[in-house]
Amino acid sequence: MATSFILLVGLNNTACCEDIKSHFKDKHEVISIESGKECLSLFQDIYFKTKAILSNMTLPDMQGTDFLHKIREISVITEVIVVAENEQPRDIIQSMKEGACHFISGGVATKTLIQALDHFLSGANFIKKFEELSQKVLYETYDHQKRLELSRELVQKRKEEGKPLSQEEVLALFPYGLDKSQAEEISSELVAHSGMSLIENTIPLILVVEDETELRDGIKRILRGQFDVITVGSGAEAMAVLKEEPDIDIALLDIGLPDIKGTDLILELKKIKPQLEIVMLTAYEDVGNIVACFQNQAFDYLNKPFEEETLMLTVSRAIQKKNFKKVYQELDSKLIQQVLSVKVRLVILNDLFIKRQAENKPILMEDLWVFFPELKESSTEPKKVIPKKAFSEGILLYIEDLKSKIGVCQ
Repeated sequence: MATSFILLVGLNNTACCEDIKSHFKDKHEVISIESGKECLSLFQDIYFKTKAILSNMTLPDMQGTDFLHKIREISVITEVIVVAENEQPRDIIQSMKEGACHFISGGVATKTLIQALDHFLSGANFIKKFEELSQKVLYETYDHQKRLELSRELVQKRKEEGKPLSQEEVLALFPYGLDKSQAEEISSELVAHSGMSLIENTIPLILVVEDETELRDGIKRILRGQFDVITVGSGAEAMAVLKEEPDIDIALLDIGLPDIKGTDLILELKKIKPQLEIVMLTAYEDVGNIVACFQNQAFDYLNKPFEEETLMLTVSRAIQKKNFKKVYQELDSKLIQQVLSVKVRLVILNDLFIKRQAENKPILMEDLWVFFPELKESSTEPKKVIPKKAFSEGILLYIEDLKSKIGVCQ
């Protein structure tokens, strides 16, 4: 039985599939699958061992974006590369939003596919993927009862700190669009348990980076009724303003600025403020730009001209995500302990161990903390190297031994 798999879905090119199988035969078992439903059925059983999926955008039994969505419901760990001969920009955008790591278009050579697989497999970051998985679980599937339990804990923490709980923090815990009565019920219960009043949100601050004066002024006019807005006309101005205004929540960036490519500006702004949510604006539907924007962690991508309603909805969704991430930082450890099973954690941890071995790097105690946050209670140094023997004999035994030493219940 292979230790890991690569799945080829709907490629319809026997020679290409055989070349890919030959290239990876010493590292992974490559399986060719014709339909999306067949792949989903198999993936349910082997997703822990599946390193990558290379899928045609056009499948015989389902839409490519629907297939991607269902893959991501099962796992966010596996790298997914999408291939399309006649792509539509909206399909590319949706594919990247659904979690594709790359989108290859046009007449695709086998060599290009192999290079893409090599690149994304070698660059797999299991710690980052694990954190994405935990965040996805909380954001999309954590039921209201669990959220309410965590809310109470957050309220208590704020009470101990002598700080109020903001409306922003409450709403961020419930990102499903609750109706008014549900929201009031939750807020009332939180206040009842905390003895504290909820405070009003501050007005979000939006940075608009657009070199066309008329469009820049038009965007400001649309947004300023609900948001504070700062406008600039170049990438250099944007970086300077962000350094001076740390409270900026969202940036709207024109992809064709006079002094810097929009895709490069995303990276520069993220260096200044990693939590910044960025929406790209463009008049041209370029495949390479769309893929690069999402790979550089843009939140969304709007084509000019766009409707006022579309702009407002996109900005509101970006703010909701930003608010959620603020609260998530305090809840991720609780999530990992309560939602993700020990089996899931151990499988990903062992994958990380295998990758580190290949790189001749050790697993450190701080790596264990990501998967088992309760171990932080120990006095162990974060840079302590975990012995390889711990993995060969069973890492769970090592972890349970650590827990027993610090009095953590099994």
